[in-house]
This record gives sequence, structure tokens and C-alpha cells, in this order.
Amino acid sequence: MKHTKISALLICILLICICCACGQSSRDKQPENTKVPTSQAQFGTQGETTPQPEATPSVYAPDSYDTEGIFVLLESNAEEKKLTLYNPEVAENYTLDVVGTSTFADKYGEPQALSQFSPGDVVQVTYIKEIMRLNSMQQASRGFSVPETEKYILNRERQEVTIGKNRYKLPENVLIFSEGKQITAMDLNEVDLLSFQGIGSSIYSIVVEKGHGYLCLDNETDFIDGFIEVGQSKISKITEDMLLTVPEGVYQVTISHNGGGGTKQVTIGRNQEVTLDIGDLEVVQTQYGNVLFSTDIEGVSVYVDGKLISHAMPISLQYGIHQVIAKAEGYETLTGYFKVSKPTQNVELELDKKSEKTEKETKEYKVHIDKPEGAEVYLDGNYIGIAPVSFKKEAGSHTITLRKTGYETRSYTISVDKEKKDSTFTFGELIVSSLGDLGSIVLE
Repeated sequence: MKHTKISALLICILLICICCACGQSSRDKQPENTKVPTSQAQFGTQGETTPQPEATPSVYAPDSYDTEGIFVLLESNAEEKKLTLYNPEVAENYTLDVVGTSTFADKYGEPQALSQFSPGDVVQVTYIKEIMRLNSMQQASRGFSVPETEKYILNRERQEVTIGKNRYKLPENVLIFSEGKQITAMDLNEVDLLSFQGIGSSIYSIVVEKGHGYLCLDNETDFIDGFIEVGQSKISKITEDMLLTVPEGVYQVTISHNGGGGTKQVTIGRNQEVTLDIGDLEVVQTQYGNVLFSTDIEGVSVYVDGKLISHAMPISLQYGIHQVIAKAEGYETLTGYFKVSKPTQNVELELDKKSEKTEKETKEYKVHIDKPEGAEVYLDGNYIGIAPVSFKKEAGSHTITLRKTGYETRSYTISVDKEKKDSTFTFGELIVSSLGDLGSIVLE
């Protein structure tokens, strides 16, 4: 009986051991298709992150792409093998990597070297967006190009440009390049030689092929009111402290006044100021006469050749034709011409009274140039003062030139509206010249 109980106990213990072993084996052999709960897969004990296997990187064929579009080339960096492009539709810049399989072509699909592309080119681009890898770049096949033209009219108010007989839209974000660097529309001058690129009826980029510089005169006193001729296209009246905007290039400059003067050669560089000394040119001695202006009207203001004079005393004027303007309250303005041809003479000023219809005064509006403070300001080549300064408002396109010793001379083309109110223009600070006070060239 005792042996029977011991045998039964041993059998029970053996069965229990066999069951435990089978359970452990079952837990160790979890089926492969069994999903591990997220909490077990991501976290270990005490919230520690369990390392996950790295994602397999995407593999792209050498000539594959997933994105294409029209861009404007901003910069090509051959050393770093990168391109910087501008997307006109979203107004954003993109940087793409150039690889060995990247291809380049002209607008007809013929192979073209990357070095043959220039900033401002309108191009069709394909690339892989995820890794920003360039697949191909081609001159835009449906784009247009107008190379090196001076037959254009820029209308900033209407945001358009007329080239020959064709009219195009000029977007606010149009890209403009000069010597590979971006500039603004106000930096352009009507004398610049430009190239245009675009698509459809819109201009996408403008490149300054031939820019402008500046020409001023030294020792010009004896030639004031004479004429300066730069090349064969630009003729201007010589005024005191004048500063001319001239296309870059080599020119024969002719000075003439009362039969005197002469010719000198100058070379104008882009954004460079050249001073031409004309003190050694021939000066013809001129004759002068004393002129007295007489009138019975009190409070009359008399202007001779645009300058206010005191008509109570005779003034000395050079022989020749002169203009006189007389103004007085309640009288019509008198404008006329007279000739000085003898040592002394008298000029009578007769003004007509205003009628009731013409009694209304007309206000004179101004254009104000606020900044950069301290800079010399020239309006269409004529000195008008130191900024801040103002001048009479006349609608149309004008060239404002800013000049300051030790800084680069800059010129801007502004459009003055016809509205009956003052206008104000503010320009950025001038850039310090790399040559310091020697930033201009003096020619003798």
C-alpha cells in the first residue's frame, strides 16, 4: 500500500515537469506571422526605446526624375557641383546637385556644356525632388529671347516693356542681372544695352549687356552754356557741375563754345565716374555788354537765362541771344528773348494785367529726394543740390544720379506720375568705393 502511494506521487511529479517543458517551448517558438503589440515592439523596460532596423534608402535610376518646371538660372557653381534656380511661379529659389548623369542641352535638344549657360537664362529643368538631384537642364524650348537691344521702352507704372513693335508684361519679381549679379529695375538706365528672355507675353529675366558710367567736366567755366557732344548721339548743354550718364565704351568728346573748344577721347567703364579736364582747350575771347531792365510795375521778379537778377542795376551779359522772364502778382508772366550787341543797352519789360479768368493761382508740386542724406543729387545730368532736396514736379521718366566723395556713383531711372500732389523718392545708402577717394578717373 505504501509503495503504491509513492509510485503515484512520482508519476504526478513527472507529468507536471513534462507540461512545464512543453509550455516553455511553445512560448519560445512564437509563429513568424504573429504581430508583436506596438507597446512591445517600441519599448523595453522602464520606457527605453528598442532599436529599430534602418529604413532602406530609395534607389533611383540615373536618368529618372519626378518633378519638372520652368526656372531662371541664378548661379552655377562648378566646384561644388550645384545649381541655384529661381521658380517664377512660387517666387522661391532651389538648389540642385549636379551629378555625372545630369544632362544639358540648348532649346533644340542639342548637347550643350554647363559653362554655356549664364545667369538669367530661362530653362526647363527635370529633377528628383526628394534628394534635389538634377536630371536635365535645357534652354526653354517654348521661350523667347531678344538679345542686345537698345530699342525698348520700360513702363514701370503699367508694368510692361515695349521692344520694337511688341509689348510684354514686366512682373514685379522679374530678375535683372548685371555682370552676373542681381540688380533692381531702378538701377537700369535708358542708355543701357539689354537682353530679354521670357515665355509667352511675360518677361522672366533681363541682362545688362552694356551698362553705363558717368562723365563730369573739370575747368569748364569758360565753356558754360556751350555744348558737349559724346560720340555721335549724345549732345548736351554745358552747365556748372554737370554729370552725364553715358553708355560704357570709348568716345570722342567734342566741346564747343563761341567758336572755341576741341576734342578729347574718353573711356567710360560700367558704374565708373570719369572726370575730363577741358581747361587746356581753346577759349575764344567774348564781348560783353551792360543791360538795364526797366519797368513801371512794382514787385516784379526778373529772370535772365533762368537766373533771378536784381533789375535795379545794369548786368553784364555776353553778346548773343538771351531769355528774359518777368513775373508780378496780378500780371501775366512775360517770356521773351533779346539780343546783346553793344556795350550798353536798355530792355523795356511790359506786362499785361491778368483777367478774372486767369487770376486763379496754380500750385507748383514738388518731387522730394530724401535719402541718402549728404549725397549730391543730379536731375537728368544737372546738379540740383545735396539730399534731402526737392525740385519741380514734371511728369515722365527722369534719371536721378547720386554722388558722394569716397562712394560709388549710382543712377536710377524714376517715373514721375501726373497726380496733383508731391512725390517722394528714397534711395539706399551709397556703397563705399573700393578705391576710396580715388574712385573716379581724371583725364587731362
